[in-house]
Amino acid sequence: MAGLALLNLPYAWIGVVRDSSGYSLQTYDQTTGAFVREPLHQTRLQLRVHCDFDTEVARFSYSTDGNRFKTIGGEFKMVFQLKTFQGVRYALFHYNTGGKPGGFADYDNFTVVEPRPRGLTKPIPMGQLLTLSDLSNGNALAVVEGKLQSVASGEHAAAFRVVDRGQGRIALQTAGGQYVSVGGTGKAGDVLLKSGTPGDAETFQWVDLQRGETLLLSRATHRYLVAPRGTGEVAADHPGPAPDRRDGSCFRWNVVRR
Repeated sequence: MAGLALLNLPYAWIGVVRDSSGYSLQTYDQTTGAFVREPLHQTRLQLRVHCDFDTEVARFSYSTDGNRFKTIGGEFKMVFQLKTFQGVRYALFHYNTGGKPGGFADYDNFTVVEPRPRGLTKPIPMGQLLTLSDLSNGNALAVVEGKLQSVASGEHAAAFRVVDRGQGRIALQTAGGQYVSVGGTGKAGDVLLKSGTPGDAETFQWVDLQRGETLLLSRATHRYLVAPRGTGEVAADHPGPAPDRRDGSCFRWNVVRR
């Protein structure tokens, strides 16, 4: 057996199998335990796996002419887990299932194509007015009685002007000219509004999550802005986002006016 794999737990692969009945093309998904097998009569073959790390879905395919690829098997759901901790890795493999030495695989070409551009997928919207909504429930950030709060999507969301603080850092200015400010340890109730010139307490590191989504790291606490579910209070004491980005620390931003 020889082929191309996504090495993880669970893992999946596409490969060529030679047994007493001849050659076949197979895929295997450890999640379901499912094998898919097709007879193989060609002497040259290209194997491919397309991974979408936004949706965490991978699909295997193959080509006999190097141009047209045919999908084989179902979707493979890639996961991040803490048992092996290496994430999903590409792998070329070869082994003998007969319990004895024998056979070999000779790979003469291996190509990795990353179509998504590196770096920021969208420029930081400096000088523009935007709203921020929570990925976990769609709630929006708003100013309520002088504090930053998370409100239901049907209520009025605050528009914040993004003020450039250099090196990818920003301040959020309200329509009234005040700035979102983090005091104390950043717990709920410590995220207030402050007038005057912004300093470190009013500065956040903008973290691009692609697709118009961001994390905001407070320069005062070195923790992330977070709107925990059900509380309405906004804090700046979160250590980091959950893998599914739905813990209240990841926000979708939309420009409302330049």
